[in-house]
Amino acid sequence: MKKMPIWIFILVLFTIRTGYSLRFIAYGNSRYKADTHQAIVDEYRKADPELVIHTGNCWDGYTPEVWKSHLTYWPNMDTLLNNNKILVARGNYEFEKTLKNFDPPILINDSLIYAFREGNCFFVCMGFDPGTNNNWMEEKLRTYEAQSADWRFVYANKGIYSSAPNGADGTFSNGSNVTHFRDLCDKHDVNIVFGGHNAIYERSHLIYDGKVTDSSEFLVDLSKARGTVYIMTGGAGAPLETVASKWWVNKNIATNNFCTIDALEDSIYVLVLHNNGSIVDTFSITKGDYVKVLSPNGYEEWEAGKEYEIKWNDNIDHDVKIELLLDNTVVKTVTNSVASNSPFKWTLPGDIKESRSYKLKISSVVNNSTCDISNEKFTIIPGIGIIAYNTLSKSHFDLRLYASQLHFSIPEFDGNRLYHVNIKMYTMQGKLVSTLINTSVNAGSHSIPMGRYSYSSGLYLLRVEVEGHTGTFPIVIK
Repeated sequence: MKKMPIWIFILVLFTIRTGYSLRFIAYGNSRYKADTHQAIVDEYRKADPELVIHTGNCWDGYTPEVWKSHLTYWPNMDTLLNNNKILVARGNYEFEKTLKNFDPPILINDSLIYAFREGNCFFVCMGFDPGTNNNWMEEKLRTYEAQSADWRFVYANKGIYSSAPNGADGTFSNGSNVTHFRDLCDKHDVNIVFGGHNAIYERSHLIYDGKVTDSSEFLVDLSKARGTVYIMTGGAGAPLETVASKWWVNKNIATNNFCTIDALEDSIYVLVLHNNGSIVDTFSITKGDYVKVLSPNGYEEWEAGKEYEIKWNDNIDHDVKIELLLDNTVVKTVTNSVASNSPFKWTLPGDIKESRSYKLKISSVVNNSTCDISNEKFTIIPGIGIIAYNTLSKSHFDLRLYASQLHFSIPEFDGNRLYHVNIKMYTMQGKLVSTLINTSVNAGSHSIPMGRYSYSSGLYLLRVEVEGHTGTFPIVIK
């Protein structure tokens, strides 16, 4: 794609504001020189951001009160600060107590690691070290709130890729192994990671699985190459460090800097400026045509015979196809064609095979390569169940058919130890086939041999009665 002229890029960045966009500032390492930090704030406040994220090393050589005064000098920055829209990752120059006692708050819920949704973007703050707390990070990134966002950003003090002295190479960062972190960025489609420990500006190529997938100078099409851009945006007052040529470097320079990011629905525009307003770097990311599975996306447990919502995001204007995968092989077509506006309601067939290895694939009916598959496996169980009520509580009676055994479990309710259970099997025409159980049993789990091979294949009805509470459900005998 032809490179956008700088003046057009800046015009786009500072004029397009839509209902599905967010403008925010990312910068860090403002310690040591108070006048440099004040100049940085003086410059970025002109963009009128809706959020500011600071990658740590806020103050050293001057006080938190002085740092705060730089922001409160401008009414729009003072408003953001008082609305908890200026947020900080802990650096190695801040005490935890100082950050937590800062007034107004510059953390969320007094935690050094936190995650939040702002507009069409999802953010994860990893505090000082992105090499730790990775299980927590994955828990946040796999949520519907994160995956349904147009874009995902992570920020921390230490960088993942940085050519500065004592920097990072994508494997180790200041002694911490960050490969798990990097793998999670790949897995959950993190678009940009910001670090600020080193006082430089540095932007990586698009990186996936530790390798460069796109080295474009300006535009990255995420429909053709997956990956994450890693940015070091230190140098807002700290002594500048040297940069070096490395395999991951797209652009780097030892200079004071901050990033202004406009996150639209399908594109991100980034303008990096010096504290005097001169341009350091510009780049943009676009998604191209895409489909993204939101639910089920891993670890859910779905039950045969019940209705569930399949959810996804896309930016295509034609139908999609939904397929069920078992061990990465298509075993069922949920629908050959449905309008690309999530969600789609699906009642699971009663004869579906039990497994913990299902995934969903959603693809464009025009171009099958425009598709997505659930990040993680989810479970389908061939169970049926009823809800039994009493005056004191709501209890679940669980009934499932496995092979030649009918399994059921009864919770304790009403303080009783024995419960009368009557389960009868009927044809679809209402003819009694057999009484499977008609006796009192203890609370807990039980099994009934079905001897199913003595029945003709087909659809039957089970009528279940537990202490006067009843339910009728279909089962399939193959």
